[in-house]
Amino acid sequence: MRTGGMKRSSYGLWPVAMFVFCLLAVAACSSEEVPESMTAPELTLPDLEGREVRLSDYKGRVVVLNLFATWCPPCREETPDLVELQKRHDPADLTVIAVSMDKDGTGTVKAFVRKYKINYPVLYAGDRAGDVAEKLGGIRGVPTSFIIDRQGMIVQRVVGAPPGDFWERAVKGLVAKKDS
Repeated sequence: MRTGGMKRSSYGLWPVAMFVFCLLAVAACSSEEVPESMTAPELTLPDLEGREVRLSDYKGRVVVLNLFATWCPPCREETPDLVELQKRHDPADLTVIAVSMDKDGTGTVKAFVRKYKINYPVLYAGDRAGDVAEKLGGIRGVPTSFIIDRQGMIVQRVVGAPPGDFWERAVKGLVAKKDS
C-alpha cells in the first residue's frame, strides 16, 4: 500500500553509486614507479580459445599487461587507446596483453574483444583472478596495468584509465632500447 505522493524508484541508489564509482575510478588514475628489483611474476593463463600462454614468452619485448573487466567503464574507455598503441608498434617490440578479471566465462569477453576490435592477446583469469592480483603485488581495482621492460622487470604500475597519449609517452624510451 502506497501512501503519499512520492514515487519510489525501483533502481534505488544503483545509478548514483555507479556514477560515483566511475568518477572515483577516473580521478584515481595514477602512475607509480616500481622498484627496479620487481621482476614480473610468472603468469600462465589461458587465452580465449583455451591455449595456455606464459608471460615469460614475451621476454625481450616491452609488455603492457592490462588487467581489466568487461563491466568496468574506465576499462572500456581505455581499450581503444591500447588498441591504437598496439597498432603503432611491431608486436616483436611491444605487446599489449590484456587479462580479463571477469568471472562469468569467456563469452562476454569474446564479445568485448569483437566490439572493441582488440588486436592483442587477451587472457582469461576467471577463478584465478585473485591469484593473478596477488602475484602482481595486489591491485586496488581495474583497470590496473603494468609496464614491463625487455628484461622482464616491472617498471611502472598504472591504476585507472590514463589519457590516450599517456601510453605512447610511457613506453617510448623502453621501446627505443633494444639492448637485450
